[in-house]
Amino acid sequence: MKTSLFVTVGFACISLLASCANPINSYTAQQYYEYGVQAERAGDLALARSDYSRAYGNAQMGNLGPKAEAYYLYEFARVTGYAGSYAESEKAFLEVLTLIGKANGAADALLAPALSEYARLLHDTGQHAKAVPIYAKAVAELQKAGVLSSDPLGYASLLDEYSSSLAAAGFTQQSIEIASQSESIKETHKGESAKFVARRYHA
Repeated sequence: MKTSLFVTVGFACISLLASCANPINSYTAQQYYEYGVQAERAGDLALARSDYSRAYGNAQMGNLGPKAEAYYLYEFARVTGYAGSYAESEKAFLEVLTLIGKANGAADALLAPALSEYARLLHDTGQHAKAVPIYAKAVAELQKAGVLSSDPLGYASLLDEYSSSLAAAGFTQQSIEIASQSESIKETHKGESAKFVARRYHA
């Protein structure tokens, strides 16, 4: 998977999540995660969803802790949304955010991508009023993570989505302000390309 502030940080990091707990479940969870990555890359969302679900289930059964659970469930939430099961995806994203909180800082690196993807799901499914506060949190976390240096144009694209949801929710002035921020970033980085291009949650 791509390494990005917006998406998964990759299985190499997840393999280090559990230093205690059940080693069998830890190994099995990691294996299912890697199978899920392969299936997603091959375009088989149903299989990827199943594999990520099994990775998450093994993390739960093996008492691998909220950090491991959050990372595996994040992958399930994404592909579930890509596959069109929006309500289930939204529920999973909310649980991911809860697990990140329970990890007491250990899973904070997942916060920016989780918020970004959850906001994008809400935006793409027309839930703009719900998307607005999630985008606001995502923007704060992305800025904290240094996105203006690492992927300014990817960030500008997210700001465009945020501006669109603000407008749709009736926050006209804020929408204009966010759109202006995006345009300023694009002007500063004219001729460059975004490192991350989002996958949408609709056909």
